[in-house]
Amino acid sequence: MHSQFRTYLNLFVLFITFSALNSQASAQEKSLGYSGVFDGLTVGVDGRNKTISGYFFDQTGWDEKTRSATFTCAFYLKGTFQDNKYSITTRYPGESESIKGQLKFVTDGGQTKVEIKLEREHGGCGNVHPFAAEDGGGMLMETSHGHWFAVRVVSAKKAYFYSRPNLSARKKQYVVSYNPIRIFQVKNSWVEAEFEAEKTTRGWIKMSDLFPLEAKKPNK
Repeated sequence: MHSQFRTYLNLFVLFITFSALNSQASAQEKSLGYSGVFDGLTVGVDGRNKTISGYFFDQTGWDEKTRSATFTCAFYLKGTFQDNKYSITTRYPGESESIKGQLKFVTDGGQTKVEIKLEREHGGCGNVHPFAAEDGGGMLMETSHGHWFAVRVVSAKKAYFYSRPNLSARKKQYVVSYNPIRIFQVKNSWVEAEFEAEKTTRGWIKMSDLFPLEAKKPNK
């Protein structure tokens, strides 16, 4: 009788432990977030390596003389997951100066959002979409879900798509510099990616046509 009771008790303890671990894993998965578009931010989440990358771009106002937007907010971000948030480094593509901060996926009213808080503002962002922590940071709402795992930014004037990772397979379509692409896989010196404008184009792009992940060192 006592032996049977101990067996039931052990099973109950195992069930509680398993449930708690499963709950913790589920909570962490939600905190890790997922790839998608959140207002002006295109973000890629690599769940296996617990890393994140993305590109934010937005503009406001219009200058008739220059025929362009009055203010622009743009930056690339990358980071690693720790303590239910991402510690991120942000910078303008190709520049050495960076601003650190944090990114969190939050759920509000059943909708997933991205919260970004930076140590200070990037130029122009204060007039477009403030992200400085001292001002409360910025909240971005999900507009679409994706299945890519990373985001990179094109550096070449024209980054051509290829039907396969081979120089002999170049297509007519290309992406111009400072546009973000969504990465699905990496193969040697190539990435399989897509670019979304009026139409979505997908194919292989040379990695040498992209800005490096690490900031360039300033000239001394």
